[in-house]
Amino acid sequence: MKAITKLYLKTFLSTGIPYAILMAIWDLAEGKGFNFQKFLFFSISFGALMSLILVSIHLYFIKKKGIKEISEENLSTTQKRDVTSTLSPQELLERLKNKTKFRKIKPEIDGNEIYFKTGVTWKTWGEKIRLRYSKIAENKYKYQVVSQPKIKTVIFDYGNSIENVNLIEKILKEGRI
Repeated sequence: MKAITKLYLKTFLSTGIPYAILMAIWDLAEGKGFNFQKFLFFSISFGALMSLILVSIHLYFIKKKGIKEISEENLSTTQKRDVTSTLSPQELLERLKNKTKFRKIKPEIDGNEIYFKTGVTWKTWGEKIRLRYSKIAENKYKYQVVSQPKIKTVIFDYGNSIENVNLIEKILKEGRI
Protein backbone atom coordinates (compact mmCIF):
# COMPACT_ATOMS: atom_id res chain seq x y z
CA MET A 1 0.00 0.00 0.00
CA LYS A 2 1.34 3.45 -0.93
CA ALA A 3 2.35 5.86 1.82
CA ILE A 4 -0.27 8.44 0.80
CA THR A 5 -3.02 5.81 0.79
CA LYS A 6 -1.98 4.71 4.29
CA LEU A 7 -2.13 8.31 5.50
CA TYR A 8 -5.59 8.83 3.99
CA LEU A 9 -6.80 5.60 5.61
CA LYS A 10 -5.24 6.42 8.99
CA THR A 11 -6.85 9.86 8.95
CA PHE A 12 -10.18 8.44 7.77
CA LEU A 13 -10.30 5.94 10.65
CA SER A 14 -8.91 8.24 13.36
CA THR A 15 -11.43 11.00 12.63
CA GLY A 16 -14.52 9.24 11.26
CA ILE A 17 -14.99 6.56 13.91
CA PRO A 18 -14.51 8.84 16.97
CA TYR A 19 -16.91 11.39 15.44
CA ALA A 20 -19.56 8.72 14.82
CA ILE A 21 -19.12 7.39 18.37
CA LEU A 22 -19.64 10.88 19.79
CA MET A 23 -22.76 11.37 17.67
CA ALA A 24 -24.10 7.97 18.80
CA ILE A 25 -23.50 8.92 22.44
CA TRP A 26 -25.31 12.20 21.81
CA ASP A 27 -28.29 10.36 20.33
CA LEU A 28 -28.35 7.93 23.27
CA ALA A 29 -28.22 10.84 25.73
CA GLU A 30 -31.24 12.39 23.98
CA GLY A 31 -33.09 9.08 24.22
CA LYS A 32 -33.15 8.40 20.46
CA GLY A 33 -31.38 5.05 20.68
CA PHE A 34 -28.58 3.69 18.52
CA ASN A 35 -29.00 3.83 14.73
CA PHE A 36 -26.39 1.78 12.85
CA GLN A 37 -27.05 3.44 9.46
CA LYS A 38 -26.57 6.88 11.02
CA PHE A 39 -23.36 5.66 12.70
CA LEU A 40 -22.06 4.34 9.38
CA PHE A 41 -23.04 7.52 7.54
CA PHE A 42 -21.33 9.78 10.10
CA SER A 43 -18.13 7.73 10.22
CA ILE A 44 -17.81 7.51 6.41
CA SER A 45 -18.82 11.08 5.56
CA PHE A 46 -16.84 12.81 8.33
CA GLY A 47 -13.81 10.51 7.91
CA ALA A 48 -13.74 11.07 4.14
CA LEU A 49 -14.11 14.83 4.47
CA MET A 50 -11.42 15.17 7.14
CA SER A 51 -8.94 12.86 5.41
CA LEU A 52 -9.41 14.70 2.12
CA ILE A 53 -8.88 18.13 3.71
CA LEU A 54 -6.13 17.32 6.22
CA VAL A 55 -4.00 15.07 4.00
CA SER A 56 -4.26 17.53 1.09
CA ILE A 57 -3.08 20.41 3.29
CA HIS A 58 -0.27 18.24 4.70
CA LEU A 59 0.89 17.25 1.20
CA TYR A 60 0.80 20.88 0.07
CA PHE A 61 3.06 21.98 2.93
CA ILE A 62 5.62 19.18 2.63
CA LYS A 63 5.88 19.77 -1.12
CA LYS A 64 6.37 23.46 -0.35
CA LYS A 65 9.32 22.43 1.88
CA GLY A 66 11.02 20.93 -1.19
CA ILE A 67 10.00 17.28 -0.90
CA LYS A 68 9.51 15.95 -4.42
CA GLU A 69 9.08 12.23 -3.82
CA ILE A 70 6.42 11.31 -1.29
CA SER A 71 7.44 8.40 0.93
CA GLU A 72 6.37 7.07 4.30
CA GLU A 73 9.50 8.65 5.79
CA ASN A 74 8.65 12.09 4.35
CA LEU A 75 5.04 11.88 5.57
CA SER A 76 6.14 11.00 9.09
CA THR A 77 6.02 13.64 11.82
CA THR A 78 9.35 12.35 13.17
CA GLN A 79 12.31 13.26 10.99
CA LYS A 80 15.89 11.98 11.43
CA ARG A 81 19.06 12.83 9.61
CA ASP A 82 22.80 12.19 10.11
CA VAL A 83 25.13 15.08 9.26
CA THR A 84 28.89 15.50 9.49
CA SER A 85 30.16 18.99 10.27
CA THR A 86 33.17 21.03 11.36
CA LEU A 87 30.98 22.97 13.82
CA SER A 88 31.42 22.17 17.49
CA PRO A 89 28.26 21.76 19.59
CA GLN A 90 28.83 25.20 21.19
CA GLU A 91 29.20 26.88 17.78
CA LEU A 92 26.07 25.12 16.57
CA LEU A 93 24.07 26.41 19.54
CA GLU A 94 25.24 29.97 18.88
CA ARG A 95 24.21 29.74 15.22
CA LEU A 96 20.85 28.24 16.13
CA LYS A 97 20.10 31.09 18.51
CA ASN A 98 20.73 33.54 15.67
CA LYS A 99 18.00 31.93 13.55
CA THR A 100 14.54 33.44 13.99
CA LYS A 101 12.84 30.06 14.30
CA PHE A 102 15.07 28.99 17.22
CA ARG A 103 15.66 32.37 18.88
CA LYS A 104 13.65 31.52 22.02
CA ILE A 105 15.04 28.02 22.61
CA LYS A 106 16.42 26.99 25.96
CA PRO A 107 18.80 24.14 25.14
CA GLU A 108 19.57 21.43 27.65
CA ILE A 109 22.91 19.68 27.26
CA ASP A 110 23.21 16.17 28.63
CA GLY A 111 26.46 14.36 27.88
CA ASN A 112 26.70 14.18 24.10
CA GLU A 113 23.12 15.32 23.43
CA ILE A 114 21.47 18.70 23.05
CA TYR A 115 17.70 18.94 23.62
CA PHE A 116 15.34 21.82 23.03
CA LYS A 117 11.71 22.46 22.28
CA THR A 118 10.01 24.83 19.87
CA GLY A 119 6.87 26.73 20.73
CA VAL A 120 3.27 26.24 19.69
CA THR A 121 2.26 27.59 16.27
CA TRP A 122 -0.96 27.38 14.26
CA LYS A 123 0.49 24.31 12.52
CA THR A 124 1.77 22.33 15.50
CA TRP A 125 1.83 22.01 19.27
CA GLY A 126 5.61 22.41 19.08
CA GLU A 127 8.47 20.02 18.49
CA LYS A 128 11.14 18.31 20.54
CA ILE A 129 14.51 18.46 18.81
CA ARG A 130 17.42 16.26 19.82
CA LEU A 131 20.96 16.61 18.49
CA ARG A 132 23.19 13.66 19.37
CA TYR A 133 26.83 14.27 18.50
CA SER A 134 30.20 12.56 18.59
CA LYS A 135 33.65 13.77 17.69
CA ILE A 136 35.01 11.71 14.80
CA ALA A 137 38.24 13.65 14.13
CA GLU A 138 39.94 16.90 15.04
CA ASN A 139 37.41 19.67 14.26
CA LYS A 140 34.92 17.15 12.84
CA TYR A 141 31.67 16.02 14.43
CA LYS A 142 28.92 13.62 13.48
CA TYR A 143 25.40 14.78 14.42
CA GLN A 144 22.15 12.87 14.46
CA VAL A 145 19.31 15.39 14.19
CA VAL A 146 15.83 14.25 15.31
CA SER A 147 12.71 16.43 15.27
CA GLN A 148 9.36 15.14 16.48
CA PRO A 149 6.11 16.61 17.82
CA LYS A 150 5.80 17.26 21.56
CA ILE A 151 2.53 15.32 21.51
CA LYS A 152 3.04 11.76 20.25
CA THR A 153 -0.48 11.37 18.82
CA VAL A 154 0.01 14.12 16.22
CA ILE A 155 -0.65 12.78 12.72
CA PHE A 156 0.18 15.97 10.80
CA ASP A 157 2.88 18.56 11.42
CA TYR A 158 2.54 20.12 7.96
CA GLY A 159 6.26 19.74 7.28
CA ASN A 160 7.50 21.43 10.46
CA SER A 161 9.84 18.57 11.42
CA ILE A 162 11.23 18.50 7.88
CA GLU A 163 11.80 22.25 8.08
CA ASN A 164 13.58 21.94 11.45
CA VAL A 165 15.89 19.18 10.25
CA ASN A 166 16.62 20.97 6.95
CA LEU A 167 17.49 24.22 8.77
CA ILE A 168 19.81 22.49 11.25
CA GLU A 169 21.42 20.49 8.43
CA LYS A 170 22.03 23.70 6.47
CA ILE A 171 23.71 25.32 9.49
CA LEU A 172 25.87 22.23 10.06
CA LYS A 173 26.93 21.98 6.40
CA GLU A 174 27.92 25.67 6.30
CA GLY A 175 30.56 24.77 8.88
CA ARG A 176 33.07 27.27 10.15
CA ILE A 177 33.29 30.62 8.44
